[in-house]
Amino acid sequence: GELEKIATCYGILRTGKMVREISAAELDAQCRDYIALQTAEPHRAAALLEERLHLHNYEVMPEGEVHIFDPADPAAITAALAGAGVPVRGIGVHRQELEDYFLSLMGGPADV
Repeated sequence: GELEKIATCYGILRTGKMVREISAAELDAQCRDYIALQTAEPHRAAALLEERLHLHNYEVMPEGEVHIFDPADPAAITAALAGAGVPVRGIGVHRQELEDYFLSLMGGPADV
């Protein structure tokens, strides 16, 4: 939209108090698409993503989910991991729109 053409920093207010101050770059990173991979062996899966599929832009989250930011085919990821004996519990594309991010900070649509 128009705002992202001129703003370099955003402040999100809730009931008159600053909930979050975030740079445009941080906001872009927060709202980018990724593949969410659930596996019992996230660090082994991450190593295989690099070795077999040459995917380097990923993050192993604290709860063990792997977020893959490189463009990739979820079916190819699943096949590569299964072929290496890494169980995949779930995989899917996650898209967070700016509105969804805003609502998550506000506590949900009822609180906006």
